[in-house]
Amino acid sequence: MKKIYSFLASVLALASASTADAASVTFIVDNPAAVNIVSSTYVWDDETSTGGYVETPLVDPVQDVNVVTVGADEYVYAYVKAKEGYAIASVKKDDVEQTYSINDSWSTSISSYSDGYVYVISTMNLDEVRTSSVEITIDDPSKVRVSRKGGLGGDLTLTSGSQTVKFDPATENQIKIVANSPAYPINFVKLNGEKVEKVYGQYQVDVKDGDKIEIAANFPDEDYLVKIVVPEGLEGAFLGFVNYNDQSNLEGNFFEGVQVHAGTSLRMNLNTTDYNVEDILVNGISTQKTYWDGVIDQPYTFEIKGYAFENFVFEVNVDDPARVNVYNGGKWGGTLMELVAGVNEVTLKESKYGTSFYVEPTEGNIIKSVRIVNGDNESTQLGGNFTIKKGDKMYITSAVKEPDTKLFIWVDPAAVNSIKNLVFKETYGSKVFGEMTVESGINVFNYCYSDLSMQMDINVKHPDPIPDGYMPWSPFISFNDKDAEELSYIIMRNYDYEGQPAMTDGDILRIFYEQPEKATVAVTLSEAVDESKIAVEVDTRAVADWSSMSLFKGSTVKIIPATADDGKTIKCNVDGKPVSADADGNFSFTVTGDHNVALDMSTTGVDGIASDVEGAAKVVYNLQGIRMPDAENLPAGIYIINGKKVAVK
Repeated sequence: MKKIYSFLASVLALASASTADAASVTFIVDNPAAVNIVSSTYVWDDETSTGGYVETPLVDPVQDVNVVTVGADEYVYAYVKAKEGYAIASVKKDDVEQTYSINDSWSTSISSYSDGYVYVISTMNLDEVRTSSVEITIDDPSKVRVSRKGGLGGDLTLTSGSQTVKFDPATENQIKIVANSPAYPINFVKLNGEKVEKVYGQYQVDVKDGDKIEIAANFPDEDYLVKIVVPEGLEGAFLGFVNYNDQSNLEGNFFEGVQVHAGTSLRMNLNTTDYNVEDILVNGISTQKTYWDGVIDQPYTFEIKGYAFENFVFEVNVDDPARVNVYNGGKWGGTLMELVAGVNEVTLKESKYGTSFYVEPTEGNIIKSVRIVNGDNESTQLGGNFTIKKGDKMYITSAVKEPDTKLFIWVDPAAVNSIKNLVFKETYGSKVFGEMTVESGINVFNYCYSDLSMQMDINVKHPDPIPDGYMPWSPFISFNDKDAEELSYIIMRNYDYEGQPAMTDGDILRIFYEQPEKATVAVTLSEAVDESKIAVEVDTRAVADWSSMSLFKGSTVKIIPATADDGKTIKCNVDGKPVSADADGNFSFTVTGDHNVALDMSTTGVDGIASDVEGAAKVVYNLQGIRMPDAENLPAGIYIINGKKVAVK
C-alpha cells in the first residue's frame, strides 16, 4: 500500500498536464505484470462475412501508474484483464470498492464524464492463494465442463484419468460440473465415494483440501427395463416417452415393459386434458409431481395416480338476463351464452385448472354481485373473470345503473367565463359519462361509482379568431382542499394514487382562475356551548376538525347548531361582528381572509308557561320564524303564540 501512495504525486502531475480538449483516467496497479489494459473493438470482414472483437493495448507496457487520455468527444471502453495465473482482487475509486467479487477482468468507460477519475487496482497471484487441492477422476472430458467457483480462467482443462486441481479455499471452494449437451447427460458424480445430486441441471460440489471427485460421463453399455403401471381406466393418461437425444417417440408397450439403453434421456408425455394426474411414483417413491423427465440409469417402474375427468352440469342463476352477458370460455374467444331468467344449465368437462367464464353488465346496467357457491364455500365479486370447477354454481344479481355518487365542483367566479364546459369520460377510451356547463360557486356532478376510473377535462374557451401570440388560460385545480395545481384535467380513481385518495361520495373539486390564496378560520366556543352540538360545512362538505381551518378565500362556511329545546339559541360573531341566522338557525359567511369565529349561548326569556294550549293559539311560530301548520298538536318546545313566547310541555 505504501508503494501505491508514493505514486500520488506523479498522478497529480500527470492529471494537471492534461489539456482542456481531452479526458484522462488514471489506473494505479499494484503488479503491472499481472494485467493488460486494452480497448475492444468489433471488426467485420466483408470478404468472409465474419466478425469479432479485436483488442488494442491502451497501455503498453503496463506500469505502476497508467494515464489513458482520449479526445474530448471520444468514448472508449477500457478493459483491465488479468493475465494467466492472476486475478483482479479489488478496484477502488475514492476508496469506494467498484467490484463485488474476484474477477479475471474489469471494465470502465473513458470520456469527458470520467475525466480525472483514478482507479486503484489490486491483483492476486493465483498460485500463491490456491493452497488447497482436489483430485478429479474423469472417464471422458469431452462430454463435461468443469470449473472452479467464480469461474476464474474459465473451464478446467482435464484429461482422462486422475489429476490434481488446485483451488483457493476462501473463494473457490466449490467445483461446478455440467454436461456439454443435454442430449448426453452425465452418468454420475461422486464426492469421496458418495453420489452427488444435480441442482438446477448441474452438480455443485463443495470441496475442501484433499477431497476426491469421480465423474462418470459415460453410461454402461446395457439396457434397463422401463415399465408403466396405471389403475384400470387410467390407461389413456400415458401417451408415451420422447427421446431427448433425437426428439423421437420410443416404440413399444410400456405397460408390459420396454428395454431402454442406459444413458437415454426421456420425457414422459401425459394426457392432462382428459385425465387428472395427481402423482407419479418412481420405483415406489412418490414424486408429488405430475410430470417426469430424466436419464435411464437403472430399471424404472412408473406408477401413475389419478382419475379420468367427467362431464358435469354448471348452473348460472340470473335475475335479469337483459342486464348481463356471460361468456363460456372467457371474454376473448369464448361463447356468449343465451340466458333466461332463473337457472341456466351448461354441460362442462372437468379440467385440472377449471373452465374460464366472464361476466359483465350490458349497457346502462351494473353487476351488484356474482356469487360462486360450492357446498359450504362461497366467494363474491363484481363481475370479471371466473374459474369454474365441478360443483360450482353461479348466482348473478344486477340492477339498472343509476348515479350513486356526488362530486361537488366549486368554480371561482373569475374562472367561469373562461370555461367552455367540463367533460367526464373514460380514462382510456372514448365513452362520455357526462358534460356540464358550470356556474360560479357549487356545481354538482352525479355519477356512478362503478364507472371509475374517469377523466374530467376542463375545456377552455378560446377567442375566434385566435390572435397572434395568444397564450391559452390554464386553470388551477384543488381536490378536497389540497394545494391547487395548474392542470387541465384530473383523473378520478377508485383507488389511492400518488397522494390522491380514492373518490368518495361528497368529494369537492375547486377550479380557480389563478393560484389561490388560503386563509385561517379559527372557531372558539364559550363554556356554555356544547361542542358536540355544533357541525360545520365548507361549501357543502362536512368538516370534522373545525377548530382551526386552512381554507381557500371565497369558500363559504356554514355553522349548523343543533336545535335547542330549552329556550336557548346560539349566537355567532365573526371578527367581533354578529352574523344573523337564516330561517333554519344556521350561520354562513364567505372567507375573505383570516377570521375568528366566536359562538356563545343567547338566553331567550319565557313570558308564559302553557301546559295546554288547546284553543289558545290562533297563530303559532317556532323560534326560527316558521309558522307551524298544526297549532293544536305541538311537540314540546318554545313557541311564539299570539305574539308571546310560550313553553309547551
